[in-house]
Amino acid sequence: MIFPLSTDMAKANTHAHTDPYRPDLTAEQAAHYLNQLREARATALGDAEGFGALFQAIESLGRYLAGGKGKGLGDYCDDLRKLAAFNLSENWAVKHFDPVFTLAKEARNSAVHEGAYARIITQHAVDLALLLEESLMQLTPLAKHFMIGHPMTVAAWQTLREARQLMLRNSFSYLPIQYEGKWQLLADYKLVEFMQAHCVTHGGTRRQRDERDAVLNQRIEVATKSNDQFLELTSCESIGPDEPIPAGVCQAPILVVENGTLLGLISPFDRL
Repeated sequence: MIFPLSTDMAKANTHAHTDPYRPDLTAEQAAHYLNQLREARATALGDAEGFGALFQAIESLGRYLAGGKGKGLGDYCDDLRKLAAFNLSENWAVKHFDPVFTLAKEARNSAVHEGAYARIITQHAVDLALLLEESLMQLTPLAKHFMIGHPMTVAAWQTLREARQLMLRNSFSYLPIQYEGKWQLLADYKLVEFMQAHCVTHGGTRRQRDERDAVLNQRIEVATKSNDQFLELTSCESIGPDEPIPAGVCQAPILVVENGTLLGLISPFDRL
């Protein structure tokens, strides 16, 4: 004989099958682990044998999701899979997450951690981190959760040479600058335009090289007021730390500002 489920049991059964999984992470916690993964990923990409920090960041996230249980990456597979498949299907997780996780775990446990194989380990770790970062980004809706804090800036009294060196040294396309009471951006292509209008940018005679040095030694605030072709700063969107990230696409970084103080920025690359 088949007995019908009680009303309470039926509701509980329905609830168990219809409620979507949501990671037990606050926005602040998600932002913490997102930043850890990003920083460790940058370290690993800069040093093929620096993948250890990335695995530590992944394991730290898995340990938290598992409630502090487990001793290694393999013990956190189920919890990390659920996070990676957040708002997606379990079939997606099996198809995409499981192969990446398996490769990363096997590489992690390998006895060979040097040379060409180190680059392979790093790539597997990066692939795994990117899957997890994508889900963490969905839990960080506000600018303060998503921004890159303490961004490098340039001051109006600094020279074009110093700005150029900062851009080249850090592969920056833009530098935030506070000019005439508001935050703007110094763009690399605007700097190139200004230099080309006033000097020979590469090679040349001794006199031409001296002219280039004179241009580069100008202060930014002077270059923006040049009588000829002046250095043009780029306007940009600014939002507060507690505002949601704008949905539109912007080529330049979005600055996160509070009471005139630059707290961070969000670049198009960060939103990929």
